[in-house]
Amino acid sequence: MQLVAERKCLLVNLFTQDKSKRLLDKEIPDKIEATLILSGIFVSTSSHIMVIFTDSTLRHFIFKYPDADQALNTWARTMKKKNFRTFHELKHCFNSVDSIGDDLFVFNIKGNKYRLIARIHFPVRTLYIRFIGTHKQYDNVNVQSL
Repeated sequence: MQLVAERKCLLVNLFTQDKSKRLLDKEIPDKIEATLILSGIFVSTSSHIMVIFTDSTLRHFIFKYPDADQALNTWARTMKKKNFRTFHELKHCFNSVDSIGDDLFVFNIKGNKYRLIARIHFPVRTLYIRFIGTHKQYDNVNVQSL
């Protein structure tokens, strides 16, 4: 996760994992950040970058499917550096992305060989990877459970 070095504190938004409702906004010292991340609590460090939870999911998938390495890393770099504020801006950059409701979006990776489902909260520039797999595995996904 990219952090702004010169900030003295974080603007933190705590979200529930299921419906991502805002629970609390307040400033906290940097020291608390690691505890929050390790606890699985959302931490927004900047409104100008997209924060991806969890990058480790991408690393594990790439380990299992090495041919997805370049495509997924390109996707992740693009997502992190772009300042997407709406689905329309996202669609302009990723023409094949589809909205499937409840802030969930499906990305075709490596020419539709793989599929990635992410929950994106545009106002706070946060993306949660909910599923990544082959196209065949995607066909068996119950979207309502994500």
